Amino acid sequence: MFKNIHLTVLSVVLICLAACHKTEFNSEGSETAKVSFYNASNKIDSVLTAAKTTVKIVLPLSLQSGQHSAPLVGNLLPFFQGGSGVIHEFPGTSNLNAVPWMVFEDYSAGVYQSDLHADGLASPILFSFNMQVMKNNHNTYFLSDSAGNYKTTAVTHLDRAQAGKIRFRFIQLSPDADSLNLHINTVLQAGKFQNMSYRKISDYIEYDMPKDSLLRLRLFNGSDSLNITARRDLTVQPGSSYFLIYKGYSKDHDAGKFGRDEAIIRNAALDVRKIE
Repeated sequence: MFKNIHLTVLSVVLICLAACHKTEFNSEGSETAKVSFYNASNKIDSVLTAAKTTVKIVLPLSLQSGQHSAPLVGNLLPFFQGGSGVIHEFPGTSNLNAVPWMVFEDYSAGVYQSDLHADGLASPILFSFNMQVMKNNHNTYFLSDSAGNYKTTAVTHLDRAQAGKIRFRFIQLSPDADSLNLHINTVLQAGKFQNMSYRKISDYIEYDMPKDSLLRLRLFNGSDSLNITARRDLTVQPGSSYFLIYKGYSKDHDAGKFGRDEAIIRNAALDVRKIE
């Protein structure tokens, strides 16, 4: 089982360890793009959090042949780390504010292949995916799983929010959640953050926000409008964009369900990242 693997290196994304400032959306004209990775996989997370010593899961990147003649930009051996100081994101986050900023690394444009190794480069490949890096874009690749069936979901971020406004976007990465609905300050976000199934990404929703404000975010299953499945009280700032990430299992499951020998304990949570 995955949980019993003794990892030496636990990497799944590109390297550029946490810069301490936000990334500006101003790379127009370059031959590179900005990329980040986020681990929402419950299977990988269980290894990271249980590790007693520093471990990494590697996800080496290789540019497909014939695409780029100049020296490549970007580290080709990204990782997630467990043990002393768990790292769920690559290259990391900037924690100067209450809401962590997502950090990006520059990569040469092109199509890459990535292979997920559980125990270093010599170990078997658990999962492979292609990653298209298009110049001038800001992309995040979210890794998730349903009982070890790994998936990546790519998100392209847009330019910053206008002054006096804020923007939200939502990704649903809980494999067993019903269709989810988001309420902000008790109001259902109909047509935007409604009926969110596994791996669905919402459009942006924008609000007038002339000053810092506290918003109450509440998630409900589509079939249950009474019981809150996740909550977050979030202080927002004008001119900012926020990315909402729902991850983990939303229900308890007995051993044998979802193809797993061990029982699954509900651990779903609503995470938030500031994009700019």
